[in-house]
Amino acid sequence: MKSATQTKKLAGRASFSPGKIGLVIAAFLVAGFAGAWLFSSNAATAWPSTPPAQICGNNAILGNGPTSAPAGAISVPAGNNSGIDFGQDNKTYWFAPGTHTIGNDMYSQIEPGNHSTYVGAPGAILDGQGINRYAFTQKATHVTIRYLTIQNFVAPRDEGVVNHDAGSYWTIEYSTIQNNDGAGLMAGSYNLYQYNCMKNNGQYAINACCGDDSETGDIQEWTLDHNEITGNNTDDWETQVPGCGCTGGVKFWLNKNVTVTNNYVHNNRGSGLWLDNNNRGFIIEYNYISDNDAEAIFAEAGYDFRIRYNNIIRNKIVQGSATAARGDNFPAGAIYVSESGSPTGYGIRTVPSVISENNFYNNWGGVELWENPDRYSGSSAHTHVSGTIKVGTLYDDAACDGASDTILASVVNKYDCRWSTENVIVENNIFTIDKPAIGGNCTVGSTYCGVSGVFSTYGTYPEFSSFTIPWRVTFQQGNIFRNNTYYGDWKFAGWEASNRTSWTNWRAAAPAVPANTTTYSPPGTFGQDQGSTLTATVPAGSITPTPTPSVTATPTPTPTPSGTATPTPTPTPTPTPAPTPTPGSGTTKTFETGTDQMSAWFSSSVARTTAQAHGGSASLAVTATAGGGWGIEENWPGTAEVTAGTPYDISAWAKAATTGRQITLTVIWLDAADATVGTNVTASATDNSAGWTKISASATAPAGATHALFRVNGAAAANAEVHYLDDIAISTQPPAKVGDLNGDNSVNILDLSILLARWNTTDAAADLNDDNVVGIVDLSMFLSRWGT
Repeated sequence: MKSATQTKKLAGRASFSPGKIGLVIAAFLVAGFAGAWLFSSNAATAWPSTPPAQICGNNAILGNGPTSAPAGAISVPAGNNSGIDFGQDNKTYWFAPGTHTIGNDMYSQIEPGNHSTYVGAPGAILDGQGINRYAFTQKATHVTIRYLTIQNFVAPRDEGVVNHDAGSYWTIEYSTIQNNDGAGLMAGSYNLYQYNCMKNNGQYAINACCGDDSETGDIQEWTLDHNEITGNNTDDWETQVPGCGCTGGVKFWLNKNVTVTNNYVHNNRGSGLWLDNNNRGFIIEYNYISDNDAEAIFAEAGYDFRIRYNNIIRNKIVQGSATAARGDNFPAGAIYVSESGSPTGYGIRTVPSVISENNFYNNWGGVELWENPDRYSGSSAHTHVSGTIKVGTLYDDAACDGASDTILASVVNKYDCRWSTENVIVENNIFTIDKPAIGGNCTVGSTYCGVSGVFSTYGTYPEFSSFTIPWRVTFQQGNIFRNNTYYGDWKFAGWEASNRTSWTNWRAAAPAVPANTTTYSPPGTFGQDQGSTLTATVPAGSITPTPTPSVTATPTPTPTPSGTATPTPTPTPTPTPAPTPTPGSGTTKTFETGTDQMSAWFSSSVARTTAQAHGGSASLAVTATAGGGWGIEENWPGTAEVTAGTPYDISAWAKAATTGRQITLTVIWLDAADATVGTNVTASATDNSAGWTKISASATAPAGATHALFRVNGAAAANAEVHYLDDIAISTQPPAKVGDLNGDNSVNILDLSILLARWNTTDAAADLNDDNVVGIVDLSMFLSRWGT
């Protein structure tokens, strides 16, 4: 990519001058802490009854940038900033109020330095003038952007304006990214995007694509939390390029281990959240997803997900109505799963995939579990040149690709070349539809709207022709509806997309799968929704009681009939949690008596060993089961109890059996409902075989955090390579000084945010004068230490 001749960068932490603190405090006090609820955790196990992130236009959240340049920052005046060097490492750049531009070359852009920070004063706007393609580009790491409005850039289709090159460890927060062409943002590994307004962009709010096109370079471990995502795809790309599959709120491609929580995703032209092509390890929880033209959530040609505690309202109506008007009765659901799920035996993080404890209200349809028989690795019906996780590569279909849509004879089991809708559990959801309220082609008795189901269709490609896949996806791949509550006029699709069945037949015992699946012989019953209820009368108003989550174990699918090569998946029960330590005290894993709830996550196996030990007599041996990276994680939801606002030391000791590798320790903060809150903490070091290496970091538990989860991964290991871990710990650490609430050894705006978030509580960390209440006296003490 071409770079402007003078485009530069910033870094460091923004801080306010003491003389300006009163403006921030006054904003909070005058507003009566309006909007502060956005920073609190969700009630346990409840979907949000109102949008959890009403960010756009909310000055209480977006308007708190420093009104003068922080100490040591480079001041950026309003106007043409093309002469400023934005490329320095470890610098902070403060954008003064007003409109900023970066020159009249279409390739003028800001190329940040490592550990650079860009912070806007209230009213600071970075404007592309309809000329510049990109705002922030290239591969710098640990870049922070906050309190900026970024608008009017003209990225091409499938490209993005902010973090154009998917840089790692970027934090983008409290910013408005609007009215740009292409995507407002791209995403990179270990990124945190939080409390942003992303609206009215030409294609997507975020295009999370595609890493560096290697299995070790996937976009991974990033978090999208408390953002408002609205009005995107203003350029209506599906009309411009029919069938492009390139529109909506957020599009994820080749991402793994992504957390999407507490967002307000609404009124986008297209899908709200679209997981397309080899995504895996997704947690989508506590979001409010409403009024998107297409699906609320679309999971396509990928792997595992956990979709829980979301409020899903009035989605897919625009596209569903258009489909019905054409006489197309393919079921159109609010959640659409297409060739995605949790095949066992491939290091899948979540088995089974779950769609549970969600509220569905007046969407065009419910949940559709679909598998296209013609879509497989090596087939021209698959729109991406990519392979499945089952044949060892996600980026190349050569292992499967034979002539004329056939699969190579060297593939022992041709089903390994498929993306499969497999081991998906739909349970404990509430589905409500009031068809007259939806209107249009959705009428009482309609078979177009108000449909849920599991189905396929006749296969026309050579490897999976006739009705093999309809039988498999419906009865043999562990796809289960159960313990749901339905209100209104619901229909059900089973086996084939055009089939509709009654509530009675949907729930009646499933038939045996015939040995011959080449003839048209649709089943009459399906054995689904055991423990579920259907009430034809629609209650007044939205259904928003607090659901009770269930403990889900992997189901045992119906055995595959003889003649097919797919093995029966082995059930994986949810483990019983170990006792938790004293609240707030953290925990240490010593591996003296077992694996301390650490288990394989991907490409690994774990075992207690006495061959090596850092402390005591044992450690955890991690063996890579494939070439490339490996990962282990603590059994969900973790055992370390923490107290919000408390500083902690986080550490682990690592030793290589032979070859040293970069080992990364991650701590994920969770609230009482096991939802991710705040920023994950990561620390890395390279181990060696000569001795033990410490991996450590310090961090403060964020608001809402009640416990934490450990995860460790190693880079670039060879198959069968062994590394040892010991004394994985999170332990309390007192603040370095009075007023330093986040433990970064500085009293600044970050600490003020923590204090204000705990206003009128008894939180001991923020109660500086120990009078059992966080109030004006504590604020006075805090301000007296400002800047120390």
